[in-house]
Amino acid sequence: MTTTAHDLSDTAPGTRPARAPRASHVPLVARAICQRASGEMLALHATRISLGGASILSLRPPPLGEELTITFYPRGMAWLRPIRCRVIASCVDPADATRSGFEVVFVDLDDDALDALQSRVAALEARSRPSFAPEGDRAPLIFERRRDPRVPGARKVIVRLPGREVPLTLADLSMTGARLALDGRSWESLGLALGARIGLTIIDPFAVESVEVEAAVVRRTSGLELPGFAVRFLELDLATAQRLEGLILDLIVSRVV
Repeated sequence: MTTTAHDLSDTAPGTRPARAPRASHVPLVARAICQRASGEMLALHATRISLGGASILSLRPPPLGEELTITFYPRGMAWLRPIRCRVIASCVDPADATRSGFEVVFVDLDDDALDALQSRVAALEARSRPSFAPEGDRAPLIFERRRDPRVPGARKVIVRLPGREVPLTLADLSMTGARLALDGRSWESLGLALGARIGLTIIDPFAVESVEVEAAVVRRTSGLELPGFAVRFLELDLATAQRLEGLILDLIVSRVV
């Protein structure tokens, strides 16, 4: 017998759920390895798993209606066999990366898969709902992406300048740019100008490869911000974007676990 996915809504049809207070942390309940129809693999994190579906932390959610297969690795428990899913809602919050992601509904769960899922959900049910979950009627929502959320993170960065390389520290990072601290150096010593193109190697201590990008200097930072400068990334290919998203998600995880 095949069991269809339940509605993700926690409220009766036609009612509006109470507006939840903003969460102070992200309840990361499982690693989520997502395979898209194209074969592309995404290493993401689940912030909620129920009998009907799941919420996934992501900075580049798949489009609404897309079907994908997700293998969940719940923290401290045995992994679940791959589950077919369909994307029903997504949100990118430009002010807070922890509120960005997408929701899926499970498709065609058989009895064995449902039994395994029930045992994991029973152990996770005390966890809070994800902070990025769309508010209101829980209809599929898309927020206009005016800019990407920035995530603080102290990672070493090699700035590639003409004829030399300079080690600096990452202050924060997004999918479209970064802010770098001068680490006691002067702006003049770098010989940079606004609009200058530079190369960046962002050191990822948890990956075999570092993230290498080309960037343009867009502003200097001072005052309430660390002395430094901000850059905008140029022409990210798919593989680089995937490594960059993985690095940002690892920065989020390191702050909350």
